[in-house]
Amino acid sequence: MPARTGAATGKEAVTHEKAKELCETFVARGMGRRELVRRLRALGVTAGLADMLVNASATRALAADFNWKAHGGSNVKLLLNKHPYADAMIADIEAFKPLTGSNITHDIFPDGVYFDKVTAALSSRSAEYDLFMTGAYQTWQ
Repeated sequence: MPARTGAATGKEAVTHEKAKELCETFVARGMGRRELVRRLRALGVTAGLADMLVNASATRALAADFNWKAHGGSNVKLLLNKHPYADAMIADIEAFKPLTGSNITHDIFPDGVYFDKVTAALSSRSAEYDLFMTGAYQTWQ
């Protein structure tokens, strides 16, 4: 048996495209949930893949009507805690800038300094930062 290279075969690609079309029809309200499940099952699509395809179709539908450039030219400053989530956001900033036309800058601090900065900024109603990370911070206070 030949080793799989990760690339879809012709049949898999056709099945994926059909499944994607079904999900897009469902998101556009052209088909009910039960009919979608029945058709995806007939294609041999797993629940996990079906979930991913429906979410991707819904995201594309929402993004189609979204004006990414509505606030083009604005400056946004982020206050970030040193965390893997922040690292992921920082990695996407360069792709986000041309998409939105906004200038994004950020400050990133380790836990102790970050929490002091957030507390000080919120307490003083500072306008230095436009956005900051949330999460467990609120429950620790």
